[in-house]
Amino acid sequence: MPPQVEVPFLAIDEIQLCADFERGHIFTDRLLHRRGTEETMLLGAATMRGIVEQLLPKTTFVARPRFSKLSYAGPKKITRLPGRSAVVAFSAEMVYSVAELIRRQRGGAAVVLGALSPRTRNAQVALYQSGDVNYIVATDAIGMGLNMDVDHVAFAATRKFDGFQYRHLSPAELGQVAGRAGRYMNDGTFGVTGEADPFDQETIDRLENHNFESVRMLQWRNRDLDFASIDALRQSLSRLPQQQGLTRAQASADVLALESVARDGDVTRLRNRAMMWNCSGTSARCRTTGTSRMPNTPIWSRASSSFSRARSAPFRKTGSSASSAIATAPMAISTHYRRAFPISAPGPILPTAPAGSRIQPIGRTARAT
Repeated sequence: MPPQVEVPFLAIDEIQLCADFERGHIFTDRLLHRRGTEETMLLGAATMRGIVEQLLPKTTFVARPRFSKLSYAGPKKITRLPGRSAVVAFSAEMVYSVAELIRRQRGGAAVVLGALSPRTRNAQVALYQSGDVNYIVATDAIGMGLNMDVDHVAFAATRKFDGFQYRHLSPAELGQVAGRAGRYMNDGTFGVTGEADPFDQETIDRLENHNFESVRMLQWRNRDLDFASIDALRQSLSRLPQQQGLTRAQASADVLALESVARDGDVTRLRNRAMMWNCSGTSARCRTTGTSRMPNTPIWSRASSSFSRARSAPFRKTGSSASSAIATAPMAISTHYRRAFPISAPGPILPTAPAGSRIQPIGRTARAT
């Protein structure tokens, strides 16, 4: 949803992802700053109620309890799972190996991975929903955005790699996935299969009674970014939240790419003698600034020949560390930074100029004199 578009009604689903280490700061930003002009609805787990009341005290809460019962069915062999079952694993290798075993023993299975395109994923879900296959094997991506006629959820694993380490899933995460079993007033069951260890009684009670710990801390990243320079941008990203219940998010891929560029000595020298372009709409003005800065101005740098060559061939391998950093790092910069370091800028691309020459902009083109 483009953040600049105003709508009368705006809904934010799966709001409990505000606590997610990887994507949480994006959801937190929408929670705090995105509103419909007439109504805003936050949809998610009841574990978010306390922190939402703290951050948004005027929020009205409406509960929608589950009509069906969720029960623990214990461990079962993969080849003895009941029909209309979903098997959950946490690696592509395990997903495909389980799907192949089911195909050989039971006739077929649909496969759902987070890496699949929406079109492919929907085709796999339709295959299961139509009854052509009685089993679906998936990662925990099945826990969000997919509502299917599943009677039983079997965990083939209860540990996953979260981007930092291998860890056991929390009861709330297990409940998110196990809750796919049973729809509306149809009861559902959950259990384990394969080499997964059976759940302990405390976890079973939590999942059956939907009793999970409240979310107490949300991931946050400063949204008021200063694009005057790389150093100013880094400083604005390092700011700490001023509200209780928020914690600064760990560095994600775009921040790591920015830090990599900022630490490169060759890039620093290029930056200090860069051409700073200030663009408005489709017109462009060129300012030769040397080492000076233009505070509070969305800009991006062109750093003579090395920068131009890197931008014209972003995937070309080169032995130059500066060219490699400039060529690859901007590809990971998120949409927050595309104003400052766009992959394809609306302004003109500077040609490689001879030593001692100066660049003169002419309309939307530039020539060396």
